[in-house]
Amino acid sequence: MASLEFYEHTPDTKIKRYKADLKFFANLRAAAARLYAERVDFKHYQESIQKLLDTHVGTDEVETVVEPVNIFDKEAFQAEVDAQDSSATKAEMIANRTKRAITERLDEDPAFYTPFSKMLDDIIKSIREQRFDDADSLLNSVEDIRDKVRDRTGDEVPERLRDHDVAKAYYGVVQENLAGIGDVSVDLKELSADIALRIEAIVDEHRIVNWSQNADTQNRMKTAIEDMLFDLQDEYDFELDFDTIDIILEKCIDIARVRVP
Repeated sequence: MASLEFYEHTPDTKIKRYKADLKFFANLRAAAARLYAERVDFKHYQESIQKLLDTHVGTDEVETVVEPVNIFDKEAFQAEVDAQDSSATKAEMIANRTKRAITERLDEDPAFYTPFSKMLDDIIKSIREQRFDDADSLLNSVEDIRDKVRDRTGDEVPERLRDHDVAKAYYGVVQENLAGIGDVSVDLKELSADIALRIEAIVDEHRIVNWSQNADTQNRMKTAIEDMLFDLQDEYDFELDFDTIDIILEKCIDIARVRVP
């Protein structure tokens, strides 16, 4: 479109079609980015496309691609959802945006986020394959998942963990891995909470500046956690195999590296 020769030898109808197509696909990209929380990097093409739009279409006629509002900005996100024209479209937007939020935070608390991620995968697949009977019920389902993820109300943790956000993440890992140990002389939830709080204390005791890049410090943490687990096994008469202990150590230290400065 920057070529004089093109304008001289191309019928007006074809030029108008090119401009209309440019406008259509620019708006389509914006709609897809909003609906699917798209994160593909188009920076390499952005400047030339924007120049075409400014010169030949007019940016006031084209929807601009902006970073999607995340689910934690309640009012702004709800405004985006309300602007959609059907319950199914609203459900798809909420599901995709919640899935993106989970993906960004999965390492912070895998035991909490993973079940919701799997539920959303099934819902998103059913939407795309149009395998749902009632769009309003579908919307209610994804809103419920979004609220549980956003407000951290989708799990039940002992009361003493209420003000210990990082320990909650340890608790999820520990509880998941204590599930098969059989009968013990204490409630498994309370035992898991006790272990989580002890792990939190061990990490706080051993952490130093830039500890997350210091293998020696991390190994000291793991050794201290392992010793604590062995002591508790003797105290409450249960047994964890070495593989399970390794899983608890690795996952909890992974969480700490993300969440503990």
